[in-house]
Amino acid sequence: MLFDLRALGYFVAAFEERSITAAARRCFVAQPSISMAIKGLEEALETARAICANAPLSIRHVKQAVNGGLQTDLKSGLKLELAAYDAVYVSRDRREGVRAFNEKRKAEFRGI
Repeated sequence: MLFDLRALGYFVAAFEERSITAAARRCFVAQPSISMAIKGLEEALETARAICANAPLSIRHVKQAVNGGLQTDLKSGLKLELAAYDAVYVSRDRREGVRAFNEKRKAEFRGI
């Protein structure tokens, strides 16, 4: 489910009202809309947890490339992506990730 600001408003209403029925009444929607919003928030948080469990350096560069790429043309966006790749490729975290994969263990990323 796509999580948006309307769904966040439904979640806040459910939290404040302490009742899905009352939240639905307050937001002028059916109860399933509130339930789906809460489920969407749970899924978004789970995805965020999974992303945060990865290498912080890689995540930082991906975020920069995506955010920068959304505000520019394709050619400039691809340059941002390549710069991010180049920065991560020479990092200790990348070497640790490859080493951990080969040794079949969990990587210990340090953000360097």
